[in-house]
Amino acid sequence: MDRQIQELDKAIAKAFETGASSLAYALQADKKEIERARQKARMQQQVQKRTNLIAEENWQQLQRLNASFDGWQHTMQKLERKLDESFESRTGEAIVAKLIQERKYLCQDDASDFENVIRSARMF
Repeated sequence: MDRQIQELDKAIAKAFETGASSLAYALQADKKEIERARQKARMQQQVQKRTNLIAEENWQQLQRLNASFDGWQHTMQKLERKLDESFESRTGEAIVAKLIQERKYLCQDDASDFENVIRSARMF
C-alpha cells in the first residue's frame, strides 16, 4: 500500500504540473481511499492482537482459579475427615454428611459455571 501511495503522489504532482487538475483530484480521492483501507487494516490487526491478549490473560486466570478451586476441595475433604475422626456420635456423622452434601453441591455448581465460561471463551 505504501508503494501505491507513493506512486499516486507522483502521479498527482505530475497531473498538477501538466494542468490536469481533474485527474489530480481523482487521484487524490483514490489515495484517500487507499489510506482509509490501510488504516482499517491496521485497526483490525490491533483489535485482533488485543483480543488475543485479553483471551490469553483470561485463560491463564481461569487456570489459576481452577487450581485454587481444586485446592479448596482438598482442604474441605481434609476437614471432613478430621471432623469424622473427632466426633464418634451421630452428630459428627450428620455434620460430615451435611458438609459432603454442601461440597458436592458447590462443586457441581462451580464446575458448571467454569465449563460455561470455558465454552464462551472458546467462541472467541
